[in-house]
Amino acid sequence: DQHDFPSKPRLGSWLGGDACFSWYEDGEPTLKIIDGGKIHHYHSSHKWSIQVSYKDGAIIEYNHKSDKDASFSLQYMTKSSVRGDPNSSKYPPVIISIEQNFSDIEARKTAALLSEVELNRENVNKINKIGEGWTYLSGLHRKPSMSTFHITEVSRVGTLKPGRNFIYIYPVEERIYPFRLTATIICEACERLGWVEDLSL
Repeated sequence: DQHDFPSKPRLGSWLGGDACFSWYEDGEPTLKIIDGGKIHHYHSSHKWSIQVSYKDGAIIEYNHKSDKDASFSLQYMTKSSVRGDPNSSKYPPVIISIEQNFSDIEARKTAALLSEVELNRENVNKINKIGEGWTYLSGLHRKPSMSTFHITEVSRVGTLKPGRNFIYIYPVEERIYPFRLTATIICEACERLGWVEDLSL
């Protein structure tokens, strides 16, 4: 594949570059919470997250201010009680969809609530098949040795288009804690160079 590499890569944003937006420290998300999510404050550690509703999931909005597509990743909380046991995760696995039209993301939400999203899982970690337009996150840390620590993980969940993007997150199981989102990573350079599979679990 051919890429339009800049003649002076040290000047400006390299192929659109990348950007990380975190509200983990200040509780001020760059995403707009449309429905089903709320800011959660960990009083003991003074950290923050967007907490996703078990019942309805959450719709959030991100305005991608570029004329190019960008790889989109989420940072979220993880913790398991027993190392090597994915079923001991305190956080739920989720399915995620991204649409540019609000009516389309509402349709995605309705399908999830009515259990109409195809999801064939071998176990918590491995899926055999998922419906088109959906991404699955296990809610686990990818390194088993880190799984019992209460820390964040990052996974690619799709592609942002130029302009408004609506992201729907739906927990497919109930666990001790709800799914908690702490940051987003937008990488236009990754999308343009084809570095997208490497970012996924």
